[in-house]
Amino acid sequence: MPAAQRLTLPVLILLFAPQLAHAQGGRVSGYTFSAWEATQWNAIEWRARCDGGPVSGVDTGPIKWTVQYRTRAQDLVSFDYSILTPDGKEIQAKGRAKLKPKGVFERLATLTTSRCDQGLQVMVGKVRFGADTGSAPYAQPDRRG
Repeated sequence: MPAAQRLTLPVLILLFAPQLAHAQGGRVSGYTFSAWEATQWNAIEWRARCDGGPVSGVDTGPIKWTVQYRTRAQDLVSFDYSILTPDGKEIQAKGRAKLKPKGVFERLATLTTSRCDQGLQVMVGKVRFGADTGSAPYAQPDRRG
């Protein structure tokens, strides 16, 4: 493979429970973000970028990734997120994000993989619109397919 050719990889999405995001497709190439991908909630999208390993051009890990989430909602959106290894066995980053209208949230993760083309898995769940209080119900997915 010529040195100037970039590797591309599919970004995998894992569906663990009915309230978790589900999307598929997208291609990620080194140091550029994938296209925005849909989740099961119309208001939440995500994309990823492989930032590479400790030595540029060498297949060694760990591999750094940047994952961005954005909302198209007109209200505050809160949700849980997880970034996992390609096999879905190890959570490498997780937390709860709160996005203002039209906001973007970015999370860095280092995966215990050796190459960008091994991919990653992303999950989104426990989505709330408006106040993120224990008495407010979680939103059900509103996107089909």
